[in-house]
Amino acid sequence: MRRMGYAGEGIGKADCRWVAVRHGLSKNGNDHIHIAVSLVREDGTQAHMPYDRLRSQEVSRDIERDYGLRPMHDTDRSVAQRGEHPGERESATRPGASEVDAKCLERTVRAAAGASQDEAEFVRRMRRDGVLIRPRFAAGRDDVVAGYSVALRPEKSQPVVGHGGGRLSRDLTLPELRRGWPDHPERTTEATAEWRATAKNRWQYKPVTPGREESEIDPALFQMYSDDMARLHEYVAEVGPNDHATWAHVARDTSAADAAWSRRLRCRR
Repeated sequence: MRRMGYAGEGIGKADCRWVAVRHGLSKNGNDHIHIAVSLVREDGTQAHMPYDRLRSQEVSRDIERDYGLRPMHDTDRSVAQRGEHPGERESATRPGASEVDAKCLERTVRAAAGASQDEAEFVRRMRRDGVLIRPRFAAGRDDVVAGYSVALRPEKSQPVVGHGGGRLSRDLTLPELRRGWPDHPERTTEATAEWRATAKNRWQYKPVTPGREESEIDPALFQMYSDDMARLHEYVAEVGPNDHATWAHVARDTSAADAAWSRRLRCRR
């Protein structure tokens, strides 16, 4: 209340009366409270709070940082990874899950995108990971894909909860993902065929042209990967702390590997 300017020492105005009510546990076991504030101050003047919604979000972020809480919804447009809306935890489709579906989906998308050499392979890898994926075609077209949405397969009788790539993270929109893949007409045609197949039946989607994702990794490659990581560590150690462009590039390239590792540990159903 003090940080919002409604009540407390140092606000320079009469206090607004307010009450905090414990609502109790939600259906998923999340304890929470509601706060109600009278906008008429004790001296009879009206509390004028322009941009109160924006201000409340700023205060919420401050409180989350002060107490080490998980951010619920990030308003910082410079941050790619988004926070969580309160309602997302209420509507999680996996009973007993320790995180919302969007977090698991974000890691799955990031790992699949990083492992894929083109867009068609990305669609196929999402299918291999058991994710429901469907395209968003450009208006009036069925051959131009402008975006996508993904969802975990729901438990029995539960609804499908879809998440657009941009809702998972601002760097996981389809245009952003495409920046990491070759831009060739032939590759585009192959990707469109896979998108059409999953749009036709995302529940039983079968790849049009299976690719290298169906092959087992050659054990001999692990040593090469280990050597690559060693070189990356040496390179990162020499990057200056203020070289933001290079750090952003490194973060993007390594996030897919981190996501794949994390997914194996946390996203098993």
